[in-house]
Amino acid sequence: MNIRWVLLLAASLLVGCGNQEPLDKPTDLEVETGDREIRLNWTLSEEAARYRVHLLTERDQALDDALDILTTDQPPVRLNELKNEQDYYLAVVAERWMRPDSEAARIGARPEGTFTPLGGLNDTGLQQCYDGEADAMVECTVEDWPGQDAEFGRDRLAAKGELDKHDSGHAGFDFTKIAANGATLPADAEEWRCVRDNVTGLMWEVKTADPEDWYADDDDIHALRHRWTWYNPDERVNAGRPGRRRASLGSCPLEYCSTDDLTAAVNEKGLCGYNDWRLPTVREWLSINSFRPSPVIRDWSSTFIDTEYFPSQRHRATDPFFWSANAFVNPLLNMEPGEEAESSGLAWNNLVAAGLQAPQGSGLSSHVKLVRHVDEQDRYIDETIPPVEPRGEQKCVDNVSRSNLPDDLMPMPDGTVIHAEYGLMWMRCSIGQEWDGETCVGAPTTLDIQSALLEAAESGHAGYDDWRVPNIKELDTLTERSCAHPAIDLNIFPNTPRKSHAISATAVDWGAGSSRQENRDPAFFGITQDQGIVREIPVDLDNLRNHLPQETHVRLVRDLD
Repeated sequence: MNIRWVLLLAASLLVGCGNQEPLDKPTDLEVETGDREIRLNWTLSEEAARYRVHLLTERDQALDDALDILTTDQPPVRLNELKNEQDYYLAVVAERWMRPDSEAARIGARPEGTFTPLGGLNDTGLQQCYDGEADAMVECTVEDWPGQDAEFGRDRLAAKGELDKHDSGHAGFDFTKIAANGATLPADAEEWRCVRDNVTGLMWEVKTADPEDWYADDDDIHALRHRWTWYNPDERVNAGRPGRRRASLGSCPLEYCSTDDLTAAVNEKGLCGYNDWRLPTVREWLSINSFRPSPVIRDWSSTFIDTEYFPSQRHRATDPFFWSANAFVNPLLNMEPGEEAESSGLAWNNLVAAGLQAPQGSGLSSHVKLVRHVDEQDRYIDETIPPVEPRGEQKCVDNVSRSNLPDDLMPMPDGTVIHAEYGLMWMRCSIGQEWDGETCVGAPTTLDIQSALLEAAESGHAGYDDWRVPNIKELDTLTERSCAHPAIDLNIFPNTPRKSHAISATAVDWGAGSSRQENRDPAFFGITQDQGIVREIPVDLDNLRNHLPQETHVRLVRDLD
């Protein structure tokens, strides 16, 4: 064959190549991460002869400007010697001689070693303070309202630009997106199935919701719109009332629409690579509540959660309740002192629309968001842990999970209590009472919110001058939900009044939520001592007494040195 024919043949082949369709983009691209490494996998195509992997500086970077790091004839590939806790963006292109290259399949990943939670409590998300006006939240320089929630903690450090985070999140929150296979994802990932809380070490299910069609994901057990009855057959923690296991009849994707059935189904599938999902406790639910509420799409309410990481919460239905794991001990039953308290068939709910925690009948239906802990331990379900010993007319049970373990709260001789897990020191007595070496004597002083803040600023109890009114999450760590009359460990905090509210320094920033809530009465959050219910406390105490005639008391806290 002479040179002329060779050139003609080559030209014809090149023309034919130009008329070819590009190769299909690599599909099912996914990553797994480990210590300083990323494992990249995708579905092998019969058309592709090889694949080229590019390293990008950002997800949408042009391939001409990206680093070409390797070529392989088949997946998977492993990238080593990377930096932990750093975002990487990768692109995979299919190639074959005589065919145009495919469009790039892109993905982000973050390698990391053994994850260790930062520890302590999440802050509340507030970065402004109440100034005494009806609807004003302002910078925290209000002399007459000192020591509010936003002046302390992770939120304050974040506002000043002084908070180091693993990842991202509003104010002091620190969340990481998790892929369906358990891989950590960069903050700008567009698809994720779980969220890891880098402070508490909790990993949360992300519910699904189609903003265009509420019923589009009927067959998805993770769909936000499905509701479930509370059912727990475990006699160690159900207060003697397992709840109701309701048959589906088409109202959910399972045969039975109960929390127990949903949990079993999720664990069988291994959401995000794990099989130890469960209902969250009340305290765990409260941990991700943000008290700077976000408006929902329908603009008739708000949601107290970071919707950048839990986007389906923008699209919730008219029922804003989510179940917790805690059975409710009913303090209203007519029982003689010493009798065993019983459950009334109630379980605790988190009201996402208002940041409140309250009981609801276990036979009613509510939403569910499951959780697990990164250390895969459940520290509360342990038959060797003794129940709280009741004092006086208090009621405590041994078949509801303890909120605090026996050694969590350590009384000190000077009338203080150390809560080492959260780095806090508490006054053992409420303001107005005195510690006499054995108990709290006297009656607590009834204070409004402003008076409580001013009182804290002047306190020198036990030689410390940095006492403050606790935020609502700190205050809730004292609630003992295996007890009622009151819902606190009276062995640690004796003579706590039963019928009263404990006040926190957490204001409600209604103006950050729905436009329909901007004119709501100003309020701070508090807890009913009798039952441990988290609720809002109006700044105007006469407003509170018109609805529920109870006193408001204060127990101060400080950060451990």
